Amino acid sequence: MKRLSIFIIIGFLFIFIVGFVFAQTLTASKIVIEAEHFFKIAPSMKVSVDSKASQGKCIEIPLILPHAIDESGPSDNGKTVYKINIPAEGFYRFWARCWWYDGCGNSFFIQWDKKPKVTLGSDQTFKKYHWVKGPKMQLSQGIHYIIVINREDGAKMDQWLLWLLDSPSKDNWIPVRAERETSQYIVK
Repeated sequence: MKRLSIFIIIGFLFIFIVGFVFAQTLTASKIVIEAEHFFKIAPSMKVSVDSKASQGKCIEIPLILPHAIDESGPSDNGKTVYKINIPAEGFYRFWARCWWYDGCGNSFFIQWDKKPKVTLGSDQTFKKYHWVKGPKMQLSQGIHYIIVINREDGAKMDQWLLWLLDSPSKDNWIPVRAERETSQYIVK
């Protein structure tokens, strides 16, 4: 009986350790940030209350009426800056959980560190939160800046994430729901 108890304890300990290591590996391969948890923000980008956002808030480029009939967007320098600590060097895929007003309110610019900005969005899913695939980023271990910049009025962002592409098959992953924030990677 004593021997059986020792085996049971060792078994539970083994399962706990393997589970802990597995959970740490999953966390390190996916960095999730609530859009309202930024390092700094510049108008006209702003934080808004939104009951459909994962924690009830999002960032947005406010809708300007009359709304644009082309993709000219706001003429200000609105942006949101995030300072994050990347745990492992590698290629990461950027994803953002966005809400688009219409075809002239469906994109942001994304920039990381001092790279040129790229367009995120321009898909045709309107008036509901959905995940939008962004650029692939090569990031070293350490501190990096991710910048969300105004492009078109009426666009909202609830969350964004970085998915570590440690194998080519990992780039097939698509998020489907709001994710749990990994706040340990946010630098204040």
